[in-house]
Amino acid sequence: MKKIYKIPVIFMLIMSIGMYICYHIYGIGYANPKFSSAFLPTYFILVPFSILAYLKYKKDLGDHVPKYKLFLLIFIPVISIGMFTVIHKFELSIVFLLPLVDAFFVGISEELVYRGIIFTNAAKEKGVFKGILISALFFSILHSINIIGGISISSMLTQLVSTFIAGVFFASVYNYTKNIMLLIVMHAFWDYVLFTNISEAFSFVGIAYLLFTALELIIAITLLIKYRKE
Repeated sequence: MKKIYKIPVIFMLIMSIGMYICYHIYGIGYANPKFSSAFLPTYFILVPFSILAYLKYKKDLGDHVPKYKLFLLIFIPVISIGMFTVIHKFELSIVFLLPLVDAFFVGISEELVYRGIIFTNAAKEKGVFKGILISALFFSILHSINIIGGISISSMLTQLVSTFIAGVFFASVYNYTKNIMLLIVMHAFWDYVLFTNISEAFSFVGIAYLLFTALELIIAITLLIKYRKE
């Protein structure tokens, strides 16, 4: 199990270097609208690294029958908002394409590493409940490097909490559905909506995002209690 921990460490190191270059060399901070395009080259390293590591280190999630009911409660609305954003933002330009590509690169790399590798290995050795918490902790710690990109300490601490909750949700529903591709798609569209700041033009998107976050927390707690009992 210990050798698995080198994967998120390498992942964080690559991201830290990319973050440092963007902010300290190019002057483009994490909150800058141009950050996605500036940071994109880093994902040309992270995505292949994540895929290769996933293929080497992933573990089976057991022989239970996959379920989808709880997951679809949040998956369908998130995808709907994501598709609405794509349609609204659509244009034949690199400005449209870059945030979408960036969001999918985030979804692919982070889900493969933090759910596909960290969670499956931790769950195999320590059980599903502890595996969820371990993978969520690693996922939360990953976002501490955003401080290198110029965000404030208070913003970083807020991200640590929100990403821990998200990590619990994603690991729980991965064990629930046994489908990493669904998580990648949802993660990508969730981030795409955030990258585009579409809530500034449509207030209902911001309200929907808050509702999704609350529902995410409820589903995460529900599944966490279930796995704790098991």
